[in-house]
Amino acid sequence: MPVVDVDPDELRTLVDTDRSDEELRADLFALGLEFEGTTEEGDFQLEFAPDRLDRLSVEGIARSLRYQYGTDRGVYVPGANDAEWTIAVDGPPAERPYVTGAIVRGLDLDDRALDSLIQLQEKLHATMGRKRAKGAIGIHDLVAIKGDALTEEGDGNSITYTGIDPEGDTFVPLDSDREMTPAEVLEEHPTGETYADIVSEYDRYPAIYDELGLFSFPPVINGRRTEVSTESRELLVELTGTDQWTIDRMCNIICYALSARGATIEEVEVEYGESSPEGERTLVRPDFEVETKSVSHDRIETMLGVDLD
Repeated sequence: MPVVDVDPDELRTLVDTDRSDEELRADLFALGLEFEGTTEEGDFQLEFAPDRLDRLSVEGIARSLRYQYGTDRGVYVPGANDAEWTIAVDGPPAERPYVTGAIVRGLDLDDRALDSLIQLQEKLHATMGRKRAKGAIGIHDLVAIKGDALTEEGDGNSITYTGIDPEGDTFVPLDSDREMTPAEVLEEHPTGETYADIVSEYDRYPAIYDELGLFSFPPVINGRRTEVSTESRELLVELTGTDQWTIDRMCNIICYALSARGATIEEVEVEYGESSPEGERTLVRPDFEVETKSVSHDRIETMLGVDLD
């Protein structure tokens, strides 16, 4: 069962409540969140059922509490501005053909917010992402990315998801100070050694480029050039994986959490070529479409055990 560390003071701020730690723990238990103890820093350690992965972050837990307290009503769907960026899919490894993403603007990241984002990323990797094998998240400082202009007027930007020879182009990975090929990352970088088994048998490795060159080697590691810090105000969120549905839902959970921090979400266009599994198509992401289900009056009465007018 997933366990998430949550700062109770931050939770109170996001919920807008002054309830005590004891009262919060009782309210969380009513939501199905088991209290497992506290960290050395005083954070709550909360365990919950894996069918509610929106609660992998303090932002998601706060949203659930606001509904429980009655301060939120109805279905919340973040707004999304029209796309200014495109992810062009051009010959990625057949074993990992799918990509999705979003642009996030207007962030105000302090240390706690950044720690929460990193924890959410890693918890999603461990659960929905199947330890990054099914889906992996890359989060980048958008200011450090130079997109290719899509039109003569230069009013659009594009990055490319493709495949690369293991001994191909070099980049400086996170937590390193030297240029490395993807093969060198897998052999010599601690993070590369941890996730090498995911891609080591591929003929070509996944890679994401902008106009300046290679900046991400998913699902293994991002480049240092686009590293996110508390100074970052605009982000590129990209996900690659073996299943479009999975990475789209992982992307949504990230976007909902950042929207709760006051960020603005912006769509991206994902352009697949003819060689993609479903052929040539363009997807607009993130996909916040909601489902509607109908339940009969009799069924509701039967489930609740009461008569309703």
